[in-house]
Amino acid sequence: MCICFLFLFLHETIKSHTMSIQIISIAIIGIFIVLLGRIILKYPKLLSGFNTFGKEKLESQEVKKAIRLISLLLSLGGVIITTSAILSLFCDCISSIISYIIIFAVVIPSCVSVFYLFKFTDENKRDRLNVIAALSVTIIAIAFVIVSALVESKVKAEGQQIRISGVYGESIKYDDIEKIDLINALPKTRWRSNGYSLGNTRIGYFKNENNETVKFFIHSSRPPYLLISKKSGQKIYINFKDSGKTSILYEEVIELFPK
Repeated sequence: MCICFLFLFLHETIKSHTMSIQIISIAIIGIFIVLLGRIILKYPKLLSGFNTFGKEKLESQEVKKAIRLISLLLSLGGVIITTSAILSLFCDCISSIISYIIIFAVVIPSCVSVFYLFKFTDENKRDRLNVIAALSVTIIAIAFVIVSALVESKVKAEGQQIRISGVYGESIKYDDIEKIDLINALPKTRWRSNGYSLGNTRIGYFKNENNETVKFFIHSSRPPYLLISKKSGQKIYINFKDSGKTSILYEEVIELFPK
């Protein structure tokens, strides 16, 4: 199960101030996963659930075969993560899909591990419940990331502020806003500095080509985009899957914006 939480760490909480630091972080964790894949061949009890197996069961050919497969999948996943991090320096398309790469490279070994754990566990109520609990945690962890990307941010113009709820949400006072625009293109980004991206969804803080930090609440690649420029210099970009909803939001916030 530690593999699954490692995935969440990679996907959600890697925080850095520069692109190079984040790439190095991901690459190092990829190398760690490769080493983990090799270590479990010698110490299979490091796998959650497998540490309950007796020596006789661990030495059975069927269990050894399963451990070799899990080890191979972990090693390949680690290599893929590290390679993707390095290639993202030279190819923007890799950066845009690296979240998917991490999902497939790390979650698949976790699911395979749980599958074999369930298969090899003795058919008694307690052991079965432990396996079901492990499987449930894996599913919940995966669902958390996916649902976070699917649920749109809620943005509402109310009184003297714009309230953005959800992950990375904030309340923006109109007095702190320099201007509000409706634009047709987003700035090109180099890397995610503190946030997450999955498909067309990008939430949180990103570095643009000028190494400036911008904040995204983006749920679609289709324009328009609402741009809120704060007096502090920070720029916040918002849009929804329904482009009409973005236009309506613009009309609502501009109507309350002091002229």
